[in-house]
Amino acid sequence: MRVFDLLHDHQRLLAKAALVPLEPEEAVRLEALGRLLRGDARRPRDRRVMPRIRCAQPVQLATPTGFLAGTLRDLSGGGFRIEASLALAPGATLGVHLEDGSRSYVFPARVVWARGPLAGVALAGMPQRDGLGVRAA
Repeated sequence: MRVFDLLHDHQRLLAKAALVPLEPEEAVRLEALGRLLRGDARRPRDRRVMPRIRCAQPVQLATPTGFLAGTLRDLSGGGFRIEASLALAPGATLGVHLEDGSRSYVFPARVVWARGPLAGVALAGMPQRDGLGVRAA
């Protein structure tokens, strides 16, 4: 399973749990995904609950005023650090669109902090995942 699949499933179950009670197997999966994404605490002074994974993944950001290009610089189970083509405003909501192999993802997010082109976003809401199937000729 890909890391974005894990993030998608974790965020989907968190969003669902905020609306309705989870089925027992969903609650077990949410707990297991949370443990997996938290990993080992490597730096005790780091206040993050979940460790970061560094990357350089192209993304497209859907904002209320249009689309921006960006690069995902690191990710954790709770959010992303993104380098955007234009500065993002703290508090802004956006959709982070990315493709990974044969899958396409959209993660709803909220900008928590911004410094120049870099921004930290918290995952917020029900994500979407689609397969990018290959059509037969």
